[in-house]
Amino acid sequence: MKRLFFLILTLQVITNVSYAQDTLAGNYSKLNISSGKHIIKEVVTITGKLTVEAGAKIEFIEAGVLVCESAVEIIGKNHNIEFAGKNKLEGVGLIIKNADSSQVDISNAVFKGLQLPIFFDFGWKRLAVNISDNEFVNNIGKVSVLQVLNPPFNFNQSDDYIPFRIIHNLFAGNNAAIYFEDLKSDHVKIEITNNTFANNSVYGFKNYNISTNLIYGRADQLFSRFSAKLEGNSFVSNYLVDNLSDTIVHIANFGVYGTDKTFDLANNYWGFSNKENILKDYMIKL
Repeated sequence: MKRLFFLILTLQVITNVSYAQDTLAGNYSKLNISSGKHIIKEVVTITGKLTVEAGAKIEFIEAGVLVCESAVEIIGKNHNIEFAGKNKLEGVGLIIKNADSSQVDISNAVFKGLQLPIFFDFGWKRLAVNISDNEFVNNIGKVSVLQVLNPPFNFNQSDDYIPFRIIHNLFAGNNAAIYFEDLKSDHVKIEITNNTFANNSVYGFKNYNISTNLIYGRADQLFSRFSAKLEGNSFVSNYLVDNLSDTIVHIANFGVYGTDKTFDLANNYWGFSNKENILKDYMIKL
């Protein structure tokens, strides 16, 4: 009887461990990721809604990536959702693609140790995007922490647009930039407010380049119904690091390229309170 009891107990422990380290693989029509540990080692595609519950811990290993083609609802509590790359075998992150009438809502999650935490692929479209109260920390990729390519331009109505909000997030200790293909657009209304960008390194070469800034993108005079709103953000100790020598070159905060010559950057903190120092060292060339 005692041996039978221990056998049943062992089976229960094995079952609990298996559940606690659920491995996600293949394609899903919809996916709910519950509280507990989950592992992704390959491309996982969700054609319907992705829901991530509070308490979920998702580990990405090497080729691991979540491809989301519809609604995304990631709502944590006190940053208790975690997307993390496995140490020395770091995976990718989330890819948002496809044109869909749903929303992307990501809040109270931590993205760390990933190659490219969130990537909005070319031709994506959603009703709205809200990325708020998250932490993007110590991500290893040198391409982007957050990259947003353009949605399709053949909207049925010319007045259609996508509200894209990045509000009250922490970006710290990352090795790459936040990139928007268009910071001025007829179709995406961008708001980047009340975020903290601290101790990030952007890897590049010593000569100045727009892309070696922490936030950068295109700003043209044409097709610019909406200009990105950057307000209430704090930029502290963000640097360009030379790829070859692995040494700090200069401060790297914000840059734009394109035909437009002005961009409103008022009401942000650039590490100095002295206007001359801001203009000299922090307001990277427009």
